[in-house]
Amino acid sequence: MDLHKVVVIDDEVLAIEHLRHLIDWPSVGFVIAGETTRPTRALALIQEVKPDLIISDIKMPMLDGIELCKQVVAAGLHCRILLLTSYKEFDYVKEALKFGASGYLVKHELEPEILLRELEAIKPQIEEERERLKTQLRQLLIGLIDGNSLGEMSLGPLLESLRLVGSSLTYVMIAAGNVVPLKELGQASVFLPGLPPIDAHLLSEKVIEVFNLYSKEGQVGMVLAFQPSNSRLKLAEAQFEAVSELRRLYQEANPAEPIYAAYSSPFSEWRSLAEVHAATMERLKQRWFSGSQPVISPESRGGSGNEAARTNYEWRERLERARKNEDPEQLLQLITETFDIANQTKDAFMLEQLCDELAGLLKNERRAKKMEALTSRAENDEFDMLEWRGADGVKEGFLRLYRNTFLENSASRYTGKVREAIEFISQAYNTEISTDSIANRLGISGDHLRHLFKEETGQTLLEYITVYRMEKAKRLLRTGRYKLYEVADRVGYRSSHYFSKIFHKTTGLLPLEYAKRKEREGDE
Repeated sequence: MDLHKVVVIDDEVLAIEHLRHLIDWPSVGFVIAGETTRPTRALALIQEVKPDLIISDIKMPMLDGIELCKQVVAAGLHCRILLLTSYKEFDYVKEALKFGASGYLVKHELEPEILLRELEAIKPQIEEERERLKTQLRQLLIGLIDGNSLGEMSLGPLLESLRLVGSSLTYVMIAAGNVVPLKELGQASVFLPGLPPIDAHLLSEKVIEVFNLYSKEGQVGMVLAFQPSNSRLKLAEAQFEAVSELRRLYQEANPAEPIYAAYSSPFSEWRSLAEVHAATMERLKQRWFSGSQPVISPESRGGSGNEAARTNYEWRERLERARKNEDPEQLLQLITETFDIANQTKDAFMLEQLCDELAGLLKNERRAKKMEALTSRAENDEFDMLEWRGADGVKEGFLRLYRNTFLENSASRYTGKVREAIEFISQAYNTEISTDSIANRLGISGDHLRHLFKEETGQTLLEYITVYRMEKAKRLLRTGRYKLYEVADRVGYRSSHYFSKIFHKTTGLLPLEYAKRKEREGDE
């Protein structure tokens, strides 16, 4: 428990001793952290200890209660003041209350019960003031992360009041999962649940405060303030202990996703927070690579990005040659090789550059071939971007998409009305379509379309529609997110019973059997 500090000021040493032994101070959340019988030293002692509460005799040589209150307020000290008085000084006390005193205690009536009652009443005021100051400091720090300047405002008074001057700081970033962000393809972030306010001392006895500063896209960032330490080794141990415990708390709140934590080296200058935040976010990207530990220390380093820039340039040239040669297998081989380099070097910059380049090329390729946008397919859950976990997952995801892009473009092999029919099916397969409705849209007879389609594809039009719908259904079933009737409806069947019958006839499995088999294969 963080004890509230008390300074006692009285020119009679026996009065101070009486107060010290009147109650068990720690049991009610207080500790006498300073005392003096020299009134002229009172302000210096208060500025040194930075107490939460001052208990002072109201009349002492060279200092009275009103003057003490004025000095405390003028010094910008955020603390409560209780005055010790006698009945004859009561009117004087009322005057002191106007200048910042919180209350008073009558000396000859001072019993443990009275003091305890007064402390219990003043404790919420102390805690409320501390929370107000913490909120004010937090807002300033959030502004720093967002790129704002402090301008004329100073952190000094807040740090002084919160007793954070000289503390050692660590910045921590927490993330759920290791999905690589690819918004160009319609990917959503993994949700990271929030936590109630964390008691700093639950993380480590050396942690003074926790400031939650950042929350966006499945990530949270916070500053941990540690007690100053002369031992770098002990501070490093306290850092790792606190961050590990913090990660564990988030993991317990979100057991479905692996939780990762990256943290900074110790720093002391609060104004450098923006740079530290950016560097820690970069370090957190190490979770994308094979063998990543759940707690990523400041010593964890990936590639510098220089090799990535060179490799990516060479890769672009090779990719362009492969595209001009219309060689899909060479494209796939290039994707495999380049992602393997990024994974081996643990270069997050290189990985992001490759992902951006591949996503852009894929998007342009599908647009040029008038294929369905991948963002639309992701929205319909036809493929799940949350499966793209880490560098290996991204590599496999892009390989699948590039294969599918070439395979799904089978319409380009056909001519005229057959190609138009295939393109229409790709857009309207989830509606009630028939040979005659398609033929009517194309402006030809149903018999003529049947003849053309069979001659060029070797399949009847209805066979092609059925196979196309079943492939879409398989992708939906693999996600495990939908009920049977929902899958049926999404691929154009209004009867789940009829859909199951067709699925079984086409694949040899009932839909639920297929989904369970794929789930077992995924667990293996």
